[in-house]
Amino acid sequence: MIEIEPYQIFDSILMMAKSEYKFSPSSDLVRIREPYQFGLIKKSEYTLSKEKEIIQQKQYKSSGNIDSTHWSILSKEENKSYTINRYFLQLNLKVKVDSTCYDVVLLLKVHIIECSNAERDYFAILKEESVSTMGIKNVTNKQRKIDQLDDILMTNYLEVYQLQQDNQLQFQGNLTTEILRILTKDNTFNLEIVDFKFHINTQITILNQQGQFLSLRYNIQSKEWMLDQYILTEIDKHYAYDYVFDTNNNLTHKQAIISDTILYYKFISDGDKSWTIRDLKNDINSKVYISFSYILLQNQKSLSLYEYYSNQIGQLVQSINLEAQTFVHQYPNFASFLLFIKPYFYAYNYDPKGLTFQFQSKELINEHVHFTLEKNK
Repeated sequence: MIEIEPYQIFDSILMMAKSEYKFSPSSDLVRIREPYQFGLIKKSEYTLSKEKEIIQQKQYKSSGNIDSTHWSILSKEENKSYTINRYFLQLNLKVKVDSTCYDVVLLLKVHIIECSNAERDYFAILKEESVSTMGIKNVTNKQRKIDQLDDILMTNYLEVYQLQQDNQLQFQGNLTTEILRILTKDNTFNLEIVDFKFHINTQITILNQQGQFLSLRYNIQSKEWMLDQYILTEIDKHYAYDYVFDTNNNLTHKQAIISDTILYYKFISDGDKSWTIRDLKNDINSKVYISFSYILLQNQKSLSLYEYYSNQIGQLVQSINLEAQTFVHQYPNFASFLLFIKPYFYAYNYDPKGLTFQFQSKELINEHVHFTLEKNK
């Protein structure tokens, strides 16, 4: 089977015409395939047995690299031992007695795992099969998260660490309420993080409990924080957010925030545009992911795709029922996303409008075949 995009053969009007055109004479060899919604590109099994519990999966992030192919998966065996999977390599993680581990990142070639036991919270630093530990500040809120960019690690308390040549972590600074009150010029500001993200353009974004959204950068050499954006969202009960930027235009950003009942989207450029979908049933574990043409909303039992154009309110296009624990990775610069559902991952593509000219034959054709493309009457 050979598939060719219509604009490579016919006039661009085909892209909008849909079923207005037909081939004559009719033939089983050629057809115009109608637009599809979720298209399953590939279903692959990764190296986790059904007996393992997936704790977290993370994609390695590198400055300027839109989509890295390096993945790390933290999982727990039935005997309560932990493993790290990367590609087809499985590493056994030897942690302290009676430990619970929550999150994992890859710093260059070293894995950092956030864990705790009855004594304290700590990092397990895994280099191949060698493990060392480092005590950290005990987490007091419910969220457990670490994030990274290149060799820089950031914790849930917005503490910044850098990986050294001896594979140990060196503390490089942190962000506090006092610093943010100076940067925002808001003396009432209190840092209570709902979520944070480290982005490949070195931005650090934060969704704060009182409804503030912040975008900052940190200079490790000068130990200085710089504020890029400070937005008051006026949204109650924040659960999650996503934020992406245009790699070709630093002034263009997209932001999505979910609360218990709404999905709020904002396009930030020369002229800001926003819309809100209401009467949803989200919870504290709900997630939202932005693509350049759609938004994914993940709840406990479903994954919903909302299509949007410019300032039009997003329209629900399709939902997938989730029957097991699912991790989602959205490629923000492509119409593709991954679902990690033990022990498989599924790769999906979404094509909202495109038509495909499709040729298929079970045998080689040794003569010219002529077709006429005409408009339906």
